[in-house]
Amino acid sequence: VIQKLVFPFSRMNYKPANEAKFFEKLESVLEIKAMNSPLATVNIFMSMFQLGHFPGAILDRVFSTAFINNVMSMSPLYNSCRVKG
Repeated sequence: VIQKLVFPFSRMNYKPANEAKFFEKLESVLEIKAMNSPLATVNIFMSMFQLGHFPGAILDRVFSTAFINNVMSMSPLYNSCRVKG
């Protein structure tokens, strides 16, 4: 259900007026439900990434630090977001 709510925002490249609160709430829901549906979680992450939001704390719980650093290092645009660990 969550991915169906988030996907249109990324598809239209639209950030809600209450962007900080939106992402804060989305992250808190993901903290609880991230491992219930791995595919849905990845889809939600993709939507967040497309909107320029990188939820580091949750990423660390879902993916290994080595994987995150490897992906981030592929693009100079995201090198400043690298996870240390």
